[in-house]
Amino acid sequence: MKDLTPGVSPYTNDSERIRNLIRREQERSAEIEAIRAALIEGEASGEPRRFDAAAFKQRMLAEHG
Repeated sequence: MKDLTPGVSPYTNDSERIRNLIRREQERSAEIEAIRAALIEGEASGEPRRFDAAAFKQRMLAEHG
């Protein structure tokens, strides 16, 4: 990482800045797509069921001690 002195750009030229912006946008798009895929998977998984915390704790204790 380059020096982040106030008023001084960490980029050596415009092309470097543009590449960084494109890379960040691609990462952001990939994250949004992963969230969309997870939402679709959740919707396709069927009707929600009630969560029984006590039964879950018992199951975990039985399986993992």
